[in-house]
Amino acid sequence: MATYPLGSTECHSQTRLLSSSPHEAKSARWAPTPSVWRSSQQRRQFRPGHGNVRRRSGKGGAVRPQRRRNPDRWGLDAAGKMSSDPSKVLSGGGLVPIGGSEATGGYKGYGLGMMVEVFCGILAGAEYSNRIRTWKVTDKVANLGQCFVAINPENFASGFTDRMSDLMSIQRNLDPSDPDAPVLAAGDPERANMKKCEELGGIPYHINVVNHMNNCAQRIGVTELLPVDKLLSN
Repeated sequence: MATYPLGSTECHSQTRLLSSSPHEAKSARWAPTPSVWRSSQQRRQFRPGHGNVRRRSGKGGAVRPQRRRNPDRWGLDAAGKMSSDPSKVLSGGGLVPIGGSEATGGYKGYGLGMMVEVFCGILAGAEYSNRIRTWKVTDKVANLGQCFVAINPENFASGFTDRMSDLMSIQRNLDPSDPDAPVLAAGDPERANMKKCEELGGIPYHINVVNHMNNCAQRIGVTELLPVDKLLSN
């Protein structure tokens, strides 16, 4: 049976304006840096992907045009205080690390962010922390770093594929606390969304994103990119 490698990717981002604030600090110092792992094949694959913040900045951007408030404990204002006002989060504030406040384990998300910063910035010889230019600043190169890791399971204990498949089966067959919400493994929601997109024949976008892209197209005098005549729901 073929053995599929383990892969890891850590990525830098330059949107430091919307980055997570270091634990107990007032100002943001790095961006939501996504980490992705992948192993095994098809339904048996393990594919977690996440950033180091409670919610990515795009969620705040989608909320703002609707004049809604962010869910509590998503973001910080310019003084480093919790804020549910998207305008304050987007104007000099930042996103909350995974875990939120110190009482709920935010220092763990802070540590995760530092770890990815070391992989992508320090080890790669790229910029890091507040040395990365902010988004839309174009007078210097961003010099963002990436980190890619490939692990060959053949160099470790035998039976990786079968054992990994067994682990995934155990997790998916756990008794759910909600009968209508089965226990999932990392990557299952994304796999379900991929199937949905295949059935729809394309990728569904939030109406706010569609309107934003089409408004940009109108401003610069080009054809609108996205249709608005195929709404899935109001």
